[in-house]
Amino acid sequence: MTLFLQVKQCFVNAKNIHAMLQEYALQVTEEEVQSVFREAVTETEEVVEELRKQLQELEHELTNGSRFH
Repeated sequence: MTLFLQVKQCFVNAKNIHAMLQEYALQVTEEEVQSVFREAVTETEEVVEELRKQLQELEHELTNGSRFH
């Protein structure tokens, strides 16, 4: 599996985790637990954005002839 595909899979997984955490934050009623989930949502959002940037960079490199493995 190429580096690009590995990062892409990680990106997809992170987005799924982010979505699950958002759903959990909406479902819980305890304020303290909600706060923990909201914090996790914020942190995973940052991870997703960083992975998105990495994918864009790798895609740019791939279109310019470089190959990642």
